[in-house]
Amino acid sequence: MPIKKQKNYEKIESLLIENFVGLQKAMTNLSIKFEMLADNISKLLEVLELSAKNYLEKEKINGGSDIEKRINLLIEQNKAIAEGLLLIDDVLRRKEKQQFNEKIAPKPLPTKEI
Repeated sequence: MPIKKQKNYEKIESLLIENFVGLQKAMTNLSIKFEMLADNISKLLEVLELSAKNYLEKEKINGGSDIEKRINLLIEQNKAIAEGLLLIDDVLRRKEKQQFNEKIAPKPLPTKEI
């Protein structure tokens, strides 16, 4: 094998090894980052659970649920909005029906005056 080709193969082999080592370092770093992310998510879930427990305890002490009141208010508002939309839909359907009937109704023939 000529010396030039052998040097090219050695150079390519060296680059492949270098890239492989770099890839291993990146994978190790990524693995560490994922482990840290999982730990942080676990801590966040613990905080959220503690917060929810504290909130429920405060609601028991206060005797009523502010969230429940707000949800009931939203339900009533949604009912009013739904009724309004149904009325608008009814009006639009009547208007479309009227326009359709006007289009298909026979038009009177023009009369000639004598």
